[in-house]
This record gives sequence, structure tokens and C-alpha cells, in this order.
Amino acid sequence: PPPGCIHAHNGFHCATGDCGGKIECNGAGGKTPATLAQFSLHHGHNDLSSYGVSLVDGFNIGLTVTPHEGKGVCPVVGCRADLLATCPDNLRVTSPHGGHVVACKSGCDAFGTDELCCRNHYNSPQTCRASSYSQFFKHACPSSFTYAHDTPSLMHDCSSPRELKVIFCH
Repeated sequence: PPPGCIHAHNGFHCATGDCGGKIECNGAGGKTPATLAQFSLHHGHNDLSSYGVSLVDGFNIGLTVTPHEGKGVCPVVGCRADLLATCPDNLRVTSPHGGHVVACKSGCDAFGTDELCCRNHYNSPQTCRASSYSQFFKHACPSSFTYAHDTPSLMHDCSSPRELKVIFCH
């Protein structure tokens, strides 16, 4: 199994990204912190596929999304950096089996404040702002979303891509 994961008699369990012991999440988000790839495929009159990579819920594995043979502006997005090696101490998640870093929490996950989680009064583009924690992710991975109301332009629309490759960097 991948680092931070064990295969037990009652399922497959991971320290991060876990879906309750199942391999597939069936639309539910995995246990944070987790790197997230977002897609909306074949929509609109130009057969658009929208894609982006989010570190809003933290980071557990580097990944990129690479469009192939699309029309328009179709950049590679994501995070190739090894954020496990550079994760600040107060955001680190370590494996219960060996103590190595398996994930890097978001500021929201680590501290749970409305301001860092962009909840309640802070749940708007005007009041939800980047923090020093989201800036850590943004500095390493500028083409990824790093807080809830990060710039919408990070979700890219590519017309008629033949494929979107998701590449995991480990």
C-alpha cells in the first residue's frame, strides 16, 4: 500500500485521504489533509472540460493535470513540489507507523478558525483572504487553489481535450 496506508481485515485505511476503508470515495471527499483534483467534463456548446488542483484541504501527494490536444488555453496545472519535506512543523501529519510526514494540513485543518476556514463572516471573496499558511502552498504551487475564495481563474476551461492526464508525483 502507499505510504501512510495499511490493508487491514476491515478494509484499506490511510492516515490521509481515507474514504472510510474503501478504495473509492464515490463522490465524497477523502479525509483531510488531501490534494484534490477537480473536474467538470464535456459541458457547454464548445465541449469544454474544466479542471484544477486544490490544496485548500491540505496536501498529501503531488499531482498535476495535463490536457492533451485541447483547443484554447490548456495549461498543465497542479503541484509537483515535495511539500512533505518543507511542511511547517505545526501543519505536519505523521504516520502512526514510523513517524514520517505523510501530509501537510491547511491552516483551517490545523487551527479551525472561521477566518482560516473562510466560514461565517469570512465566507465571501471580500472577507476570505490568503493567510501565511495558504501562502506557503501558493509559493510552492502557484497554479493550485490554496484557500476557499482563491482566484476563480485557476479553474481552466479547455475545449475538446482528447484526454486529461492526472499524474501523481511521489
